[in-house]
Amino acid sequence: MVSVYVGLRFPVATYSGYERIVVNNVHLSLNSDPIKEEVAKKVKIPAQEIELIYCGKPINDALSLESQSIKPGCTIHAMQKVPKEEPPQKVSITPEQKQRIVAQFQTFLSSNFQRISRPEVLQEILDEYPGFHSNLGALAFLRDPILLSSMQDPENIEKILENYSILVEAAPFIAKVLKGAEKSKKDASTEVYTGDDQSDSSSGSESPLPTNPDRNTPRRITRQQLGAALALAEYTSRNSLSNIAQRNLDENAEGSEQNPAPGPSSGSRSRPISTSMLNDVLARINPTPGTPAGTTDAPQIPPAQQYAAELQRMREMGFLDDQVNLQALQLCNGDVETAINLVFSDEL
Repeated sequence: MVSVYVGLRFPVATYSGYERIVVNNVHLSLNSDPIKEEVAKKVKIPAQEIELIYCGKPINDALSLESQSIKPGCTIHAMQKVPKEEPPQKVSITPEQKQRIVAQFQTFLSSNFQRISRPEVLQEILDEYPGFHSNLGALAFLRDPILLSSMQDPENIEKILENYSILVEAAPFIAKVLKGAEKSKKDASTEVYTGDDQSDSSSGSESPLPTNPDRNTPRRITRQQLGAALALAEYTSRNSLSNIAQRNLDENAEGSEQNPAPGPSSGSRSRPISTSMLNDVLARINPTPGTPAGTTDAPQIPPAQQYAAELQRMREMGFLDDQVNLQALQLCNGDVETAINLVFSDEL
């Protein structure tokens, strides 16, 4: 007979704290029943609910202690057995129920299954069927719109029932929630249209936009929004590079008319604009190779020299084909921004 140490590891509700006791008079040629009885007296629970562990392995009650390498003075750990969980009962469905589930899911489009990613839709299903929290595979299946759409195939229902029976059990409710989400979306779209109509017929007060509008829901543009967009477009067009350059030329021409060279006449600002004056200004603003002789006294400048600065700017921006760049600049009258757009359009 020898002595062994037993470490008591039980829940607080059964036995408070950890304690190491000595069990004497142990026969290693016998099984572990005498050790269990000594532990049962200490922790006040039946010996059948006690499990002994040695070196990380449960001690087999049908074998002797020495056959399981237990030696004198070793330490054995005692703990309460975990009650065995009964296997979940398999859910069975009739062919009519399976066909009804398939018919419900076949009425949905692919966009309907995307609504399962909405937090409120998923939470409604989890509240009704909390068993998804303990079945991570079924939960992952539920959250994937592509996997969920596979329930449209009758052959997949049997496979899903075998592995994730809770999905088949909750299938009617899932279809109901998805259909309810589709209906609520249509109602929200109707409310948006109604609000826009009321804002058009009111005294000008604009109704607030919804906080989370659906991306696929079209919105009608109110009169105030259209006016703001046109004003922004006019401001952007007015401040483009070509219009700024045109206004600078007009201001220079106007300044030259307001400060004429000294001469006998002092009322030149009130003189009417003649045809020659108009042609001269147009030739300076927009000189073209085909300008008739006599409209301006300036000599004709080659296009490459005339648009040298613009060509250099386009080279710095990465457009290295001078022939194509020069052709675009000639068509756009030296407007670099428009010439670049023309090069990108591949119309040259």
